[in-house]
Amino acid sequence: MLYKYIPYDGQYIGYVQSMLAERIIKYSDPSTFNDPFEVRPYLQFPEMSECEFRKAFIDFVQRNRPPSKDTRILRELWKKGPDGFSLDALHEQLELVIREILRKHSRIYCLASTRRLILMWGHYARNHSGACIHFSGRHEPMLTAHAIKYTDEYPCLPFPFDSLPEKEFNQICATTKARGRSYEGEYRLLIAVGHSGPKDPNVNGDFVTLPEDSVI
Repeated sequence: MLYKYIPYDGQYIGYVQSMLAERIIKYSDPSTFNDPFEVRPYLQFPEMSECEFRKAFIDFVQRNRPPSKDTRILRELWKKGPDGFSLDALHEQLELVIREILRKHSRIYCLASTRRLILMWGHYARNHSGACIHFSGRHEPMLTAHAIKYTDEYPCLPFPFDSLPEKEFNQICATTKARGRSYEGEYRLLIAVGHSGPKDPNVNGDFVTLPEDSVI
């Protein structure tokens, strides 16, 4: 069983009613999250000279040149080339690329593993005045929800990161939080958006329709 703490006022009344009556949930843009550990990984660069790094940077941009990732920052990097930036600026731009890719192509739905934490009612259910929706863990996507990893170490993503397996990339970028929030016991659902190819009929933008019997 997984749980969603949510306010029950204003626009949230419609969200809750859609969950209960139509099993529709709304995923979130990860760039709106406020934990400093979330979707803001520090890039870890291998030991190399500036010349070697600039070559590795060129190779990375060529592999991911627009429109393959279609981000404003990558387009700018492709246009200017590595010589148009200082080394520190290149590092910073690459970290911004990660955030932009996640913002444009990832959506996240946050869930809790218990309904009995008073802090959660205070933080996520409008000072104890909201609701807690129960979801069955016997159906997808709840069945394969990702458990959050809580850590004291700031998440690091090795460069080049485009060769990482998707599971490892997601764990570092989207399912890591500061240990101080471990009381939440959080799980997350992840979906990709903004890609071409076959469409899931249950996905409509940021909204997903769950299977029958998913909402308890």
